[in-house]
Amino acid sequence: ASDLILLDDNFSTIVNAIREWRWIYDNIRKFVNFMFSTNFSEILIIFIASICWMPAPLLAIQILWLNLVTDSLPALALWIDPKAWDIMEHKPRKKWTKILDKQMLLSILMIAIFVTIWCLSFFMINRVDINIARTWVMLLLVILEMLAVFIVRADYWVRFLSNKWLFAAVFGSIWLTLLVVYIPFLANIFDSVALRWIDLVEMLIITWIWIVWAIIWHKIKTTKFIKRKLSE
Repeated sequence: ASDLILLDDNFSTIVNAIREWRWIYDNIRKFVNFMFSTNFSEILIIFIASICWMPAPLLAIQILWLNLVTDSLPALALWIDPKAWDIMEHKPRKKWTKILDKQMLLSILMIAIFVTIWCLSFFMINRVDINIARTWVMLLLVILEMLAVFIVRADYWVRFLSNKWLFAAVFGSIWLTLLVVYIPFLANIFDSVALRWIDLVEMLIITWIWIVWAIIWHKIKTTKFIKRKLSE
């Protein structure tokens, strides 16, 4: 018995089938990369705080919010991300190729370490009021994780504005978290505190630092990609 039965041996049908499978495979990799990066960041933050005898930077209900709402929406939007422009220029993958390869592990590690350093730094700065500190961590985590989705996506040469659902998911996640922080009855449920405008300005500065770091990181990877392409 054969491994594959062709019902239509038209060459264009085979090409289209390969293109569709590569598109699905790329989106699976984006989803895994993003979810592992964000969840590993949260694990690192809690783990480091625990071994350093620090108060919990996030409460259980805040972690639940991050996982069920703010992480899930962009992750689902990645499933319908459009095809990369060079998707048919990739070399065929070997059948034993892993989805979670060295390149993805490095991406997960870099994002998680960067997010953890920023979140724990501001948690320590604002530790005088534990609720303010936890609100800082929750809001900062959401913003950095929303930016992380574009860092992950940048590796696949997809047009930046091509997925409107991803942008809706990102902005929706941020606005929903702001509601949790600034609407009193929701703030009581999540033990969050309305931050001052100066705190939001600081968060914007951190966001720009993260964007600059992401651009530099992507430029390095792009340069390596171009050199590899030229050498082929």
